[in-house]
Amino acid sequence: MRSLTFTRGLALKLFAVALAVALRFVVAGDPTVERGLRVPLEFENLPGSVEIMGGPPEAVEVRVRGPSGVLRRLEAGDVAAIIDLGSGRLGDRLFDMMEGGVRAPFGVEVAQVIPSTVSLRLEVEPPPRLVPIVPVTEGEPAAGFVVGGVTVEPAMVEVVGPLSQFLESTEVITESIDLAGTAVPVNETVAVGVADSRLRLLAPVKARVT
Repeated sequence: MRSLTFTRGLALKLFAVALAVALRFVVAGDPTVERGLRVPLEFENLPGSVEIMGGPPEAVEVRVRGPSGVLRRLEAGDVAAIIDLGSGRLGDRLFDMMEGGVRAPFGVEVAQVIPSTVSLRLEVEPPPRLVPIVPVTEGEPAAGFVVGGVTVEPAMVEVVGPLSQFLESTEVITESIDLAGTAVPVNETVAVGVADSRLRLLAPVKARVT
């Protein structure tokens, strides 16, 4: 009985060794290849009072290197391009994407990132500010009629965005109101928006123009 147990144990050990050797040859025989991926650019640890300026790219091109079998199994989300903004430093910043900016699974090497450096400007976002709403009209009224005083309700709206943009001339405008051939008083409710794309309304607003 002891001889039978010993024989079975030896057989299992030999099988395990053979399997390990076979797997080693399989892995060793898997060629190393490269693959290009377009990876969305993400930001983490962004303080709530800080605004990202400078128009960062929406995604980066990443070339990864590794065993062909591993790269074939890569799925969306396995590779991530992330910029950590947790330091809280403001102003013009440069981030080297090859220095830990791209995270890949074990066994996958990041060979190249385009662009290799991402430039950002980080600014403090001040509290919302009240900005006047300017009505936009086009066309001329019917003969014998003129455009008198135009009123907007509400007259002002809260806007948020980077401090530097508020230092410039800022205004909120309405949708264009067509006055061509109009012979009656205008009374329209229209959408409102910020002319500067770097600013935004604190909340969606519609205005009544008369």
